[in-house]
Amino acid sequence: MVPSFKKISMRFVKDFLSGKKQLLRSSAVNQVNVPSFPELAVNKIFPLIKDNEDILSYLDYYSDSTELPE
Repeated sequence: MVPSFKKISMRFVKDFLSGKKQLLRSSAVNQVNVPSFPELAVNKIFPLIKDNEDILSYLDYYSDSTELPE
């Protein structure tokens, strides 16, 4: 799945084309409706996974980024 058009960076596109970043096929992602709980916010969960290179390879996030991923 490609990050939204407003959030995708040329850096991510370049890294994807060079093999540093990856994308998931939308058919490989199970769509679920997650209730809105403050504990499930990105700003709460991201610190737990920010050092996991396997997960970060799918996100348009870099260590010098000032914004959290979608």
